[in-house]
Amino acid sequence: MDSALSFESSKKDDNLYISLLEKWFAFALIWSVGASVNEDGRNIFDYHMRDIESMFPHNNTVYDYYINTKIRMGSLGRKNWSNL
Repeated sequence: MDSALSFESSKKDDNLYISLLEKWFAFALIWSVGASVNEDGRNIFDYHMRDIESMFPHNNTVYDYYINTKIRMGSLGRKNWSNL
């Protein structure tokens, strides 16, 4: 029974790690590739990032959010920069 619980816990940790990795990759993409464009390019980049990755809220732009690392690991989310 312990090995079954350990396996389930391991799967949860793996899923959490993958979710975290996806969020940090998107954040890095936004602030590396997306930071090199002008204002018109930012609007286009924002549109395409939302088309590829649906984790962003529909208000504001993808540039307005950061990864909130101070909340429980099980509920990673994005926060608006203005909420700092």
